Amino acid sequence: MIDTNSYKRLAKRLNKTRKTLSEACQELNISIDDVDDYDLDQHIQECSHCGVWGDNHRQDEDNFPICRLCFDLVGR
Repeated sequence: MIDTNSYKRLAKRLNKTRKTLSEACQELNISIDDVDDYDLDQHIQECSHCGVWGDNHRQDEDNFPICRLCFDLVGR
C-alpha cells in the first residue's frame, strides 16, 4: 500500500490525460500492485466515456464517472 502523498503525485500525473494507470505508475516508480482502487478514486477518476482522468467528474445515470465535456455532449 502506498501513502497519501503518492496518490496525490499519481493523480497529478494522470490529471487531464488518457494515460493508463500502469504508465503513470511506471513513470513515478510506484508498483501498480500497491495501488488501491478505492484510495485512488478519492483523488482522481477516469471518465467512463472518453477515458480522460480528472478530479471533478460527475456521475452519469449509471453512477459512472463522466467528465464535463462528455456530460454536456451526452446530456446526462
